[in-house]
Amino acid sequence: MSDTVGQLPRDAPVRLAEATAPENDASGPARGAPLDAPQSTGAGAMLAELKRALSGRPEAVPLRDLVAAMEGNSFPVLTLLFALLLVSPLSAIPGATTLFGLAIAAILLQWIMGRRRVWLPAMLLDRRLPVGRTTKALDWLRGPVAWVECRLRRRQRWVFVEPFARGPLALALTAALCTPLFEVIPGSGTSFGAAIALFGAGILARDGLVVLAGACLAAVLPVSLWLLLT
Repeated sequence: MSDTVGQLPRDAPVRLAEATAPENDASGPARGAPLDAPQSTGAGAMLAELKRALSGRPEAVPLRDLVAAMEGNSFPVLTLLFALLLVSPLSAIPGATTLFGLAIAAILLQWIMGRRRVWLPAMLLDRRLPVGRTTKALDWLRGPVAWVECRLRRRQRWVFVEPFARGPLALALTAALCTPLFEVIPGSGTSFGAAIALFGAGILARDGLVVLAGACLAAVLPVSLWLLLT
């Protein structure tokens, strides 16, 4: 598998607003769904697919195998994937907060730059995760993911229109670059992962209110941590 792990459609230039709210993305809500109806992000299906990918595997698997299990590896899907890994008990593994956080930063930076493909370095993709611990983490995530999806709605759609679309992405990127700081205080990386998970879920569900909430919360966390440490 190459280090290029995601690709957006080739038939048109990739604009940020289009990448943020793809109308025909199967992982998002169906077109024409009522605005006040719960919106699926496909995160539940993502967790099930990841668990299937781990079934029957040896004691540890490279991260690239989890990424490869995601069909249609778009920017928001991969952002949500790493955020869910960060918010799970896997973040207790030494260095995992920095690893997943910088992966999110790399994805968001390429998204803002308008790249067609998501590139992640082999050094990151070759990191191995314990199968047993990862499976338990995926099971643990099912409850929180279901709770969030029941509360997603199609709101504040102006968030997905240029020039506003770049604001939340920039806030989330700035926070993601600060994730090495979160290694200092236990649990802070999990809080950041939860904020980015809200951000990614909001994008996939076209819920602008949740996108703003997740991005702002993610941006506040490193500032709060800096003030606490100084």
